[in-house]
Amino acid sequence: MTRVGWHLGRHPAPADRVQAELLPGAMEAAAGGTPRRLRVASSLDGARRHDVAALTRVPAAAARLRARGVVVPAPAWKARLERQGPAWVGKVAVLPFPTPDAVFDWDDTRAVVEVNDRYHLEARPRILAAADWERGQGLTRLLPLARDVLQREGELVLLGALPHRDRIAPLVSHLGLSECVVLLPPSSAREAAGLLHGADVLVQAEDSGYPYWLLWAAAAGLPAVAVDTPATREASGRAALMVDPEREAAWPDAVREALTNQRLREAQIERGRAAAAPSRLSAVACDWIRLLRSNWPAPS
Repeated sequence: MTRVGWHLGRHPAPADRVQAELLPGAMEAAAGGTPRRLRVASSLDGARRHDVAALTRVPAAAARLRARGVVVPAPAWKARLERQGPAWVGKVAVLPFPTPDAVFDWDDTRAVVEVNDRYHLEARPRILAAADWERGQGLTRLLPLARDVLQREGELVLLGALPHRDRIAPLVSHLGLSECVVLLPPSSAREAAGLLHGADVLVQAEDSGYPYWLLWAAAAGLPAVAVDTPATREASGRAALMVDPEREAAWPDAVREALTNQRLREAQIERGRAAAAPSRLSAVACDWIRLLRSNWPAPS
């Protein structure tokens, strides 16, 4: 197997960065070594139009790659790229977004204990929240939701929001939510598993890039509530409770339903685990290796 290099494009989305962290190492481990140096993969989930155009130059820039193929794992990008014209037809291979194997280890309580101790998580109910913290749209839904649903008795955990603390913390304090809102740094794969297995529900408050936390929640057996878009339906395997983006007032009731309706939770868990099964990182890495070997054989 050749050495794996990952091209992120000029404006990588969070999902791009996650794949760049997870897949190369997993592919090299699955291949049993990296005797040659070669850049072989590209990911442009969440990319802008000029990044799409730049994709056509990637095979030429990567030594000994044939110009026939481009690999884009984000499913939503297949139709978007093919709409660019006939030149793209047959050049886009769609593979699942990877989910760390640890997320599927539902009985591993050590990861839960470790993450709870590290970030001092102890209150219930515990709501994990995923959003684009730079845009801020998700905050306008999440903070009122915390006030209405938690009523100072639980935790709203903002995943990956700590780098934006200077902007978020004053708003949290102004609303009197400092005791129940927790800002976390970006998570490692093991931390993500511990957070998902130790929470009560995940809320995907906006659609920005590929909503991979919804996929990971499905794999972890964690019920979820999400803004209703094609991307969130796809990522969750249609297991999440969807909220019309035009109905802002519906969010608190939807989260309460996901927290308290046991039949709904059981249905979400069963449907989500089945839908997420093909995304296991170790399996996806092998799929990538097979595809790359069949399309771009190593030089003799």
